[in-house]
Parts: sequence; C-alpha cells; structure tokens
Amino acid sequence: MPSVPVIPQLRDIPQYFGSKFRGGSSPNGKLLLFVHGFLGDAVETWGDFLNLLGTAETKEFDSLFYQYSVNKSQVEILSQFLLDALSFVFEGALITELKKQGVNRSVPYKEVLISAHSLGAVIVRDALMRAVELKKTWIAVSASYCLLQPTRAYLNPRGGLLVGSLGLSRD
Repeated sequence: MPSVPVIPQLRDIPQYFGSKFRGGSSPNGKLLLFVHGFLGDAVETWGDFLNLLGTAETKEFDSLFYQYSVNKSQVEILSQFLLDALSFVFEGALITELKKQGVNRSVPYKEVLISAHSLGAVIVRDALMRAVELKKTWIAVSASYCLLQPTRAYLNPRGGLLVGSLGLSRD
C-alpha cells in the first residue's frame, strides 16, 4: 500500500466523505479539484502530484481532494454526489464552511481545474454533463480548464496542460 503524501495545512470537508482542502498562499478564485479512481483515495492518488508542482506554482490555487465511496454505488449516484459538491463549491457553501474553520476566503471560485483518475474521470464527465443539462449557471465559467486523465499525465497551472493518452482538455 502506498504511503499517504504529507500535505501541510490539509483540512477536512466533513460533508463529502472525508474530502480534504488545502488553501493556496495567495488564492485568487482558482481551485484545483482532484478526484481519485476506483477504490482509491484522493490524497494518496494526487498528493504527490501536488507536492511535485510545489507551492510557488500552486500559490494562487486552493486545492480540494474530493473523496467518494464506491460501496454499492452506481456511477449515476456518484456523479450526482460530485455535482452536489461542485454546486457546494460554486454557490459559496465551501467558502462558508471554510470560514467556520477559520480560513478567510471572500472571492468565489471563478476557475476550476479538474484532474480525475480512472473511474473518477467517468464520474466527472457525467457530473459536468448533468450540470449542462440542468443549466447550472456556474458551468459556463467553472471549467476555464478542465482536465480529465490518468495520473500519468501532468498539468502546468502556469503554462497549460500536458494530457495523457486518455485525456481531455478544454481551454
């Protein structure tokens, strides 16, 4: 079993199955959303990736490690949970929760870069399609960059995206 990466100042987001939040040092309405694959763990899957990017490259980004449980759940249910979590992010409830935990965030998220592995990518695609169907107002601005790929692909928040063989990107 791989070791869990150490990420400083990781906070629990109790509404979402043990999802974790890490604030950027100079946040500017940008969020990195990491989604794990089948039977995975968001921090185990993506934590080293975030550490490799370093704090200088990610200082303007808050990070959310979205955790879901696959126990007896279908993709439709899991994608609805993620859609609810995205609404939680864009409709201001995440900022409210963070303020309760002593984290000052006043700027709503305007840009989200999503990185999802394996089953997580399927869930993200389905959740984003549902958001379009439901005419969620945040969908038009939410994915300035949307990246769905296996963990062997990489992103560069300053200069664009390098997408793996199963990747999908949108500017």
